[in-house]
Amino acid sequence: METKRITLTLPINVYEEVLEAKGEEAPNVADFVRTAVLEKLARMRWQRNLEDLRREIREAGGLKLRGSKEEVIERLRETRREIFETEYAHLYR
Repeated sequence: METKRITLTLPINVYEEVLEAKGEEAPNVADFVRTAVLEKLARMRWQRNLEDLRREIREAGGLKLRGSKEEVIERLRETRREIFETEYAHLYR
């Protein structure tokens, strides 16, 4: 993986907190910060994907979970059967 060297300036109290937090999890501050940045980016991607999914559901008219608990469960089962038949059934025949 290609890398880019950067200089990071932190307030002293934040730097000291990083040193304390890194403990033995990372061999050095750079590895700790790299890991923290990658985890933050993954959370941001997940949040963005969730927002996209919510928007798609809204645009499609919602989840249509109206009805009794039993009716909702039956519709979910039917949807699962339909997905199985169209996507996976051929693998078992």
